[in-house]
Amino acid sequence: MTKSPNEELADKIVDKLLSDGLVEKKRKTVLQSALTTGKVKAADWRLWAEDVVMREVQDGSEESPDQPDA
Repeated sequence: MTKSPNEELADKIVDKLLSDGLVEKKRKTVLQSALTTGKVKAADWRLWAEDVVMREVQDGSEESPDQPDA
């Protein structure tokens, strides 16, 4: 089955967001569908970004604001 231009673009966007760590892998299917249909809302982006920020904080990869820059 041939993908539509919207599906191809959504795939590229999702792949890039995932590879850059900007979106959790668990959001891939929902994100692809929402992008393909044009139904992504600002609240969706905030939710997806919050997942990543929370993961970074839990993993300790977020710098503490009390530490001076190296």
